[in-house]
Amino acid sequence: MKKKFLPIKRLVKFLISSAIFLIIIAILFILNNNYGDTRYSIEDLKLARQASANWLLTNQDIILQEHNAILWWMLKQGSQQPHDDKVLNLFNEYKKVNFDFYSRSPWSYLILDVRPQIDINALLTEEKRDDNLLFIYGMTCHSLLGQEPAIKKQLDQRFCANQQPVLPACTTHQLLGIQFMQENNCGDKEQNAMVSEILLKTIKTQLTLDFRVVDVYLQRNLMLAKSGKFESIRKRWIKRILNAQLRDGGWQDFQPLIPVNNTQYFGFRFAIRENRSSFHATAQGYWLMSMLIAAHEPKADS
Repeated sequence: MKKKFLPIKRLVKFLISSAIFLIIIAILFILNNNYGDTRYSIEDLKLARQASANWLLTNQDIILQEHNAILWWMLKQGSQQPHDDKVLNLFNEYKKVNFDFYSRSPWSYLILDVRPQIDINALLTEEKRDDNLLFIYGMTCHSLLGQEPAIKKQLDQRFCANQQPVLPACTTHQLLGIQFMQENNCGDKEQNAMVSEILLKTIKTQLTLDFRVVDVYLQRNLMLAKSGKFESIRKRWIKRILNAQLRDGGWQDFQPLIPVNNTQYFGFRFAIRENRSSFHATAQGYWLMSMLIAAHEPKADS
């Protein structure tokens, strides 16, 4: 009987040892995420912004085919302060080419600065993502859309924890949607302000614990900066973002860990792939660098 149970005991010991090992590794990653080299200057931020702008311009033929209105809106925001003619011209080229589409789109607020007129029935039929519906509600303040269950549930600060606990970008998307509501005076002002503050605290906790320098890491820092919470952004986090910028000037949605060969790495998302910049990450990195630079530079006298 003792021999029969021996393999089970060994298995239990192995599982416990493995769990302890993984916990120790996770703690080390978290410590590295929050403590370590924090040295960077405003010149480093400017160089990173310029490098990301160069990536956008070099790859403009490809990204002009990317119809993600929020990313283009981020480029517009990032190119305005400090002013960047080249990236602003790139945005204006996208706007010009796609003017007719956006003049009839629920996303016209982001590209044309026009509050969209929406067909509520068509929108609810075509748009399946709850976060997109919240964005559009925030941009339109459409009273019927505001009564939809998809909107109401996202006005609760516990929405992401209860409904989408494994979606890393849920909290940042929810916060952005509520900030659109605040910009356009949609809904209950006090509730929006309360939920926004709670979500900002959640994002800071996520940044503390989630050590993967991927697109959502950029996005969390970006939302803190957009909200004026620069004091909540650790210098270590920005240093890690600067270190993660690729040689071509872009950022990627993948954190390499172990080289597999000369070009490929094993990394988070548990995949093997090449380092490759993405529009999604780089647009957010560009705007983040712009906000950090603007926050560091002295304000001009009015």
